Amino acid sequence: MSFNVSWDVDKYRDDHESEEQWLLRKAFMERWKNMYPEERLVCLARVFINIEFMGCRYPNEVMLEVSRLSNEVAEEYRKMKKTKLQRTFVSASMAAEDKAKGTKRKGGIVTETPPKKAPKINFVPQEEQKLITQCVSVLVRKNLSDTNEIDKTTINQVFGKKDEEAKVENSVAVKMMKLMGWKGGGLGADAQGIQEPIQAHLQTDKRSGLGSGPGLKMIKVAGSKLMKRFIASDDLDMDLVFTSEFTKEERAALHKCATDHGLVSKSYNSDNERYLVVKKKLDPFSLVKAVIAKGGDTPKYTVFIPAALAM
Repeated sequence: MSFNVSWDVDKYRDDHESEEQWLLRKAFMERWKNMYPEERLVCLARVFINIEFMGCRYPNEVMLEVSRLSNEVAEEYRKMKKTKLQRTFVSASMAAEDKAKGTKRKGGIVTETPPKKAPKINFVPQEEQKLITQCVSVLVRKNLSDTNEIDKTTINQVFGKKDEEAKVENSVAVKMMKLMGWKGGGLGADAQGIQEPIQAHLQTDKRSGLGSGPGLKMIKVAGSKLMKRFIASDDLDMDLVFTSEFTKEERAALHKCATDHGLVSKSYNSDNERYLVVKKKLDPFSLVKAVIAKGGDTPKYTVFIPAALAM
């Protein structure tokens, strides 16, 4: 069977075709140009390229024929392909997940990118000893805040004790009794009477019912008194802790009171377990100085002074 073999192979090159694909397809057509008709050979060459580069699959008869024809032509290309950088196809969802996790892929190998904070974390153990030998350091040994808790009972005691004594002392009944010669103590010839009934009818709030707690105004006054005592004390190890009994509005009032007195306040936990801690505002230098004044060691703080600075 005769057919034309003088046709030009180069006319079948496509504009979009890469140099590598075209050279391999051209070699395939030139190798079998004298054995197959032009139309059939061009089709077989196209199938060959689709199988090699795109991974396409065809009927078994076609696959077997192309495999037989391409052995010699594709042998060198397949050897080069083994040492060539391979493409790794990654799905869009996997690529997005890798980007979020900071994962990079090099040549199909997954490599984990270390977090950006790693240098800072690694810096701490490397420089810790250097800082200890050159700088004064303070060790916070123990948190003693929970040993100085303040609840609403404490507020009532702080607010009510002095005020009630003042009200009793200044009441009209007491003044009249003093004018009549009463000097305190029980009533009667032998002073056998009791004094309590004089105080029994005193009320701090006419609208308060049984079991009612302190009002917002009372909390502000009592909190202010406690904070003034706290500032006047030289105790470094204790903080004021207002328990979770206080409402959000009451904690806000205590926050404001702490700010007015130059103290630091912060709430912890959430919902019904939220409580308020009030601390003295001490800069590092003042704290070190105060701890050293107490011998350099307290139940909560310990100051370490490098040998170079202690000389």
